[in-house]
Amino acid sequence: MKYEKKHINRAIIELTECINNILNAERDQYALRIKQLFLTIKNNEILNFIITPYLDLQLDEKNVGFISTGHQIQCNFVIPEDEDEEIALILEVLKYMAEDESTIESGPFSIYMKNSYDENLYLFNRKIVEPAFNKLLRKLQYKIEDIGDIQDDKIEAGEITIINIGKITADKSMIAIGKNITQQSENVFEEIRNEITKNIEDECIKNELLSYLAEMEKNKADKKTFKDYYDRFINKLGVYMSIIGPLLPYLVDYFK
Repeated sequence: MKYEKKHINRAIIELTECINNILNAERDQYALRIKQLFLTIKNNEILNFIITPYLDLQLDEKNVGFISTGHQIQCNFVIPEDEDEEIALILEVLKYMAEDESTIESGPFSIYMKNSYDENLYLFNRKIVEPAFNKLLRKLQYKIEDIGDIQDDKIEAGEITIINIGKITADKSMIAIGKNITQQSENVFEEIRNEITKNIEDECIKNELLSYLAEMEKNKADKKTFKDYYDRFINKLGVYMSIIGPLLPYLVDYFK
């Protein structure tokens, strides 16, 4: 899969705008701005490709995020040392806040315990959310600079990844996204088939995806036919992109 440089730049501009809207939002618009961020990520193929690995990153939930201090109400907010995990944690927390809007008040209050909910939210944004987003935007800016040095106007998908999923501990794991990964697993079809079967409840969508996957597996040697079914597969994934996303680079190798 290839993306044009101008589309990558536009995607980063869209993401930056969404982030700034969250950081500057009042309490009554906070959930809306978060929802707009995740809708933008969902609808923009490039942002979806870049951000999905963060959404899939497994965190030590017992030891990061809101951690009780033993006080009836007050919590500490523990940030992971690893910056990719920090970004993933903030995205996870914000997504939860948008789903349960009461936590927009209760979460920041449990950390700072100021009299004003707006003041608690301001501190939460500036001390916790903004530093994580700054790291994300810095990583993206570095990537844009690297892409600018590439002569071709169309960039391979692997060139725009900013997180190495391969660092997740998993025995015999196939999950890996990155510029220098060339190994292709013959078991990728079985892995994807298992993920679809386990995680997608809608029988109609599940069966259609499995049908396209079977056609891809059958036509591995025919790049044109393979890509035709791959495109149908991607278009059908929709909201389930985050489930299969980390395995897609293995499929892309078949029609390069």
